[in-house]
Amino acid sequence: MPEKFGEMYSYSACLVNCRMNSMKSLCKCTPYYMPSDAHERVCTIHDLQCLNKYKEKLTYIYPVNALDSDGMDWELQNSLYCPDCLPDCELTHHRVQSFKTSLTIEENHKNKAYPYSIL
Repeated sequence: MPEKFGEMYSYSACLVNCRMNSMKSLCKCTPYYMPSDAHERVCTIHDLQCLNKYKEKLTYIYPVNALDSDGMDWELQNSLYCPDCLPDCELTHHRVQSFKTSLTIEENHKNKAYPYSIL
């Protein structure tokens, strides 16, 4: 989505954009802590009732590629649906390290209630 993010797409930025668009759609304002254009209305104390009404919806994200959505009607109604936001897997590198050690049981003379401890 170069028109929205340029060459630096990130999943989290996409979710912020989706959440912000939802707030604008539902409450007709943008919270002060979110990026906005000069012509957009910033939420005031008078908008708290609307923002609070949709607080849960704005917190949860409906899974985009849910294979089985049977029984998920409530979740679809009460969560954000951001089908344009895809994970940025090619930019996220996961490193894994593993270790192997053996466990031995040694007698612990100091604690009579638990005579054995695993070290």
